[in-house]
Amino acid sequence: MMVSFETLVQVLPTLTKQQKQTLFVLLQAEHDQDAHLHALNQQFWREPTLEALIAEQRPRVIQSLDDFAAPWWPEDESVEDFEAFLAESRASEAAHE
Repeated sequence: MMVSFETLVQVLPTLTKQQKQTLFVLLQAEHDQDAHLHALNQQFWREPTLEALIAEQRPRVIQSLDDFAAPWWPEDESVEDFEAFLAESRASEAAHE
């Protein structure tokens, strides 16, 4: 139920003290929620610093190029074997199209 501001102003003098306190509590809660949402909105749009991102994400630090090596690559297969497999797969896919 939506009550206009004008209606509320007219009814306010007829309310009991407890009704006025209840109304105040409800308005305060709505105000607090709006303030909280505003603070969350400000926090969302604030760009985090690099230090904050590092602390949050804890990225892995690369110490050497060996860190980029694929641990799943079979040692008995050469790069040439992979390139031949890749070329064969692409040719097979092209033939099916």
